[in-house]
Amino acid sequence: MTEFVMPIDITGEEKMIGGVLSLRQIGYMAISIVAIFFLAMIPFPIVIKVIGGVAIFIISAALGFLKIDQMPNLSNGMSADKYLMLMFRYKKMQKIYRLEVN
Repeated sequence: MTEFVMPIDITGEEKMIGGVLSLRQIGYMAISIVAIFFLAMIPFPIVIKVIGGVAIFIISAALGFLKIDQMPNLSNGMSADKYLMLMFRYKKMQKIYRLEVN
């Protein structure tokens, strides 16, 4: 019987729940559920609560599950939260350097 050696994929996240969800994705979904619960406790009209809850859920799902293929050397893309963090860090970074002659 022939045996094939399968390399271990260490480029992706470890899937904790059923081989589908990683700990980061579970965290985003849990935070969104807690935020939606606290939004439901605030005395707003029901329409605002529903729209806010859907918006919170969409944002957290995008941060948890969306992959951005801006990096050509990554085969499966970069997660949206990591991409936004790197984008904000780049925007905050100093880009103009002055030459000081003594």
